[in-house]
Parts: sequence; C-alpha cells; structure tokens
Amino acid sequence: MNADQLIRDWEIFVYLQTPGKVPSTDWFPRRSIRILVPSTYDYFSRISKCPGGWEEWSPIGGPSACYRCFTNEEEWEKANNICKQYNGFLASIHSRVENDKIIDICPDSYDLWIGYNDKDVEGNWVWSDGSGVSYENWDSGEPDGKSRGIGIGDNMIRCAAQRNEGLLPPGRGWEDEECTSKKKFTCKVMLN
Repeated sequence: MNADQLIRDWEIFVYLQTPGKVPSTDWFPRRSIRILVPSTYDYFSRISKCPGGWEEWSPIGGPSACYRCFTNEEEWEKANNICKQYNGFLASIHSRVENDKIIDICPDSYDLWIGYNDKDVEGNWVWSDGSGVSYENWDSGEPDGKSRGIGIGDNMIRCAAQRNEGLLPPGRGWEDEECTSKKKFTCKVMLN
C-alpha cells in the first residue's frame, strides 16, 4: 500500500480536548487518526503558589486562581501578552462574586481590560483563556459597537472592559471598547 492509498483510506481528526475530560471516540470512523490538541485554557502551565504582589482567591466550590491588577495602561492585546508572561491571561469572569472580587483587587482603577472579546467573530464573545462562558455582566445597552458612545468602525470594537468608576456603585457592568484603547488590566493565573 502506498502513501496515497493510505491517505485516501484514512481520515485525520483534530479537535480541542477539554481539560480534565476524556474524549468520546464513538463518533470517530473506524479508520481514523485522532490528534488531541489541548485548548488554550490548558495550554499554559498552572502554578502552585501565587507570586508576590498577586492575590489568591477561590469561589466556593471553584478552582483557585491568582489575580493581579496592573496599573500601567496598555492596549488589550499587549495586556493579554503581559498576562501570558505570568502563565495567565486577562481575567475571565464566571460569576458575580468573581466580578466583584476583581473590583476589590483594583479599587481605584477607572476601566479595566478583561479577557472577554469577539475579535475572531463579530458577536461571538469568548474568553482569551479559552474557558466557557457562564456569566456576562454587560452594562445597559452594551455591547453597542461604540467607544464611549462614538461609533468608530465596527472592526475595532471587539474587547470588553470592566467599568470601575469610583463614583459609581461597585459591580458596574462591562462595555465593549476599541481594543487599541489603553487601559489598566487584571491578569488571572490558575493554580494547580
């Protein structure tokens, strides 16, 4: 059997493996090669202890993580790359309690970049760490495709920021903003 025949008779399947779950194989054809690729959520190594300057927190029954507020202002992509240098991502938020915790960690910041974005597909909001979407906290009228009420071109409004104005009550909602705007940000790193 030559290589061409082998390629015609076999199919190759590549899919993202969900961390901690064993993939089902009953939907694979009998003659197939299965390649498991870890999702981005599991791509970066987890750490065993929070570094200095980071705060450890765990929701009841949830996984522990380390959080850090960065007060230097960066564009969304650069902020996410800074988080990756610490084996993390811009913070993903999965509950109201976690949302409020991030506000507690960065109490004096105006707006904070979080990991929520629809950079790949307009209207399909995802977390930069690849975790599932289980919670949203959009402010009234958001996402609106505008930056502070100014429509500047739909392709630029693809990143979410946590509103955290000191004059407003805690827990104010998220807004979609131009990814090239510079904001403070919160990183999240998962613990083992």
